[in-house]
Amino acid sequence: MFFFIRCNPSASVITHSNLLQGSEGYNLIKAIEEVDQPKVKYLTALNDLFRDGDEYRYIEDEEVDSAPNFDVKPQPATIGEGSPVKFLVRVSGKPTPQLTWYLNDEPIEQDSITKIYSDGAINYLEMSRCPALQGTNKLHVIAQNQLGKAEAETILTVLLAEDFRPDLKHVKPENPYKKMVGLRKVDCSPELNKALTRTKPSAQTIMEMERGSEMKARMYRSPEVIEAEKMLDQLALNLKKSEVKRPLVNGGHQNDVA
Repeated sequence: MFFFIRCNPSASVITHSNLLQGSEGYNLIKAIEEVDQPKVKYLTALNDLFRDGDEYRYIEDEEVDSAPNFDVKPQPATIGEGSPVKFLVRVSGKPTPQLTWYLNDEPIEQDSITKIYSDGAINYLEMSRCPALQGTNKLHVIAQNQLGKAEAETILTVLLAEDFRPDLKHVKPENPYKKMVGLRKVDCSPELNKALTRTKPSAQTIMEMERGSEMKARMYRSPEVIEAEKMLDQLALNLKKSEVKRPLVNGGHQNDVA
């Protein structure tokens, strides 16, 4: 028993867009596809013409030399002062056209803020921080090669940021030296002021005071020491009395025996 499986071919590449119809990205992709649509139809016709059995022979159409042409022109933009902004154009032509960007008729040079680069036929102008350009500004781009040139223009509107400086309170700059002097100043109590302003004694007076203190320290006896000395004196006196009485008692006994 044999089984046969029949497969129906389908598109291997998703060609429909998930972007909302009418959005800026959707319109841009649609414009690019419309430009490439004649080339796709031409290549499809060539494939049908050179079809041989189940095989296809692909013949790439050689692009002829042509003057520059803007397939996708830059779109106008409205941003706030200091915000990033990005423009893109798609240019066709052979040899590859060289692009020059102008802002208010002044050539735009690439620096740390402004970047000019390309990805195939798509060229970009990107500014990470928009300069302070008041109102409406004209952005002009020129594509040029040996066979001619093409131009495109758009509008860049810059909204100035709100200035809060008039509402800020003005503070007079402080003198740092005056602040240092104020930090050095110390408020003293009346007792401390009196002690600091008191007349200092002479060296002779200080020596006499030290000697007097030393004599007092030597002659000083604490109440405990005085009490102990009294007890020792009393004990010594009692011992003397006991020694005086003992010989008399012994002599009396000897007389009685005799």
